[in-house]
Amino acid sequence: MNLDFKQIKLGFFEVNNISSSKDLLKLASSIGQIIPHPNGEKIYTLSPNTGEDAIKGTLSNRFGLSEFPLHSDTAFWSQPSRYIVMGMIKESSCDTQLISWNEIFSVLSPQAKNYAKNASYIIDTIDEKKYTSLFFSNNGERGLRFDPCCMKPANKAARKFHDEMLMIQQNLKPKKIIWSGKKAIVIDNWQYLHGRSIVSAHDKKRKLLRIYIR
Repeated sequence: MNLDFKQIKLGFFEVNNISSSKDLLKLASSIGQIIPHPNGEKIYTLSPNTGEDAIKGTLSNRFGLSEFPLHSDTAFWSQPSRYIVMGMIKESSCDTQLISWNEIFSVLSPQAKNYAKNASYIIDTIDEKKYTSLFFSNNGERGLRFDPCCMKPANKAARKFHDEMLMIQQNLKPKKIIWSGKKAIVIDNWQYLHGRSIVSAHDKKRKLLRIYIR
């Protein structure tokens, strides 16, 4: 599995012929340092959930089998995971949707762009509450975070930005990743937001494998 790092710099790319968890771990390890899930496992399996048994406030809890809104993963971390590797061995009609911050900012109003710079949010999870901004940086690289589930606007600038951000999502046309089986995608979580389409009745046993990379 030979990867050109330039592919990652594009923001996301697809990898075929991923037939097992072992293949997915090999792919992830070639990109960077894997961040284990709190349960100690390197790969976390995401299965559709009606929301009743999900952790309060999470996407699964709030949206169940409905479409997931565009968001950053681990937005509540002080520095969100840089890359996300997702894989699905079996075919699924429930697609993953992607859109870049560059695309979003290209359609935001000038006022919303200014509001974004001064927006203050409260991260509200079952573990903590803290203030954060949309922007963060590490070693000269800038990233953005956004998760309407755990990020609550804390000032006027955030409220104005948040309202327009949610409104323009209705008109955006995200890239759709079709899970045709034996496939993985690598997402730059600092550059792209992702979501999910509605889970149909025959997709309730869908299993998406996810790995976080520092």
